[in-house]
Amino acid sequence: MLIAIDNENIEMIELLVSARVELGDSLLHAIDEQNVDAVELLLQAHQQQAGKKDLQVSDVITYHQGGALLERTSSRCF
Repeated sequence: MLIAIDNENIEMIELLVSARVELGDSLLHAIDEQNVDAVELLLQAHQQQAGKKDLQVSDVITYHQGGALLERTSSRCF
């Protein structure tokens, strides 16, 4: 999973998530790599694995490390 995040390979991340691969710290790694698409996909996967469905999600991801800032705001229904 971490290699797919590093390489920004969203298709591989989707495949691994659908295969129910252990997510571990992959969400934190995606944030650290500033991979917004992977962060969104992994947030969705974490919620599904936790059994939360039909949940209104409004998230703001702000991450600051070493002068780098990643920010994405979205609102969607899962």
